[in-house]
Amino acid sequence: TDDTQRGYEVATFHGQLQLTLRHNLDEWLAVRAQPKLRTSRWQHVAIAYDGSGEAAGAKIYIDGKRQSVEVLKDRLG
Repeated sequence: TDDTQRGYEVATFHGQLQLTLRHNLDEWLAVRAQPKLRTSRWQHVAIAYDGSGEAAGAKIYIDGKRQSVEVLKDRLG
């Protein structure tokens, strides 16, 4: 990222996969998958985003199955 903090991040938060997309410090969206990742085996994860500027356009998949997500912030302007 640069001084505007523009970019994306895929991370875990207390065992849950989280996606954050950021335009600047005020305009960003974040979603977190509801189930926790398993720590005892490999899992395939995939992220998809439709470019809509809305959290509804962000999808998280674990082992090929779309996960329900918690919307943490929905302001990507």
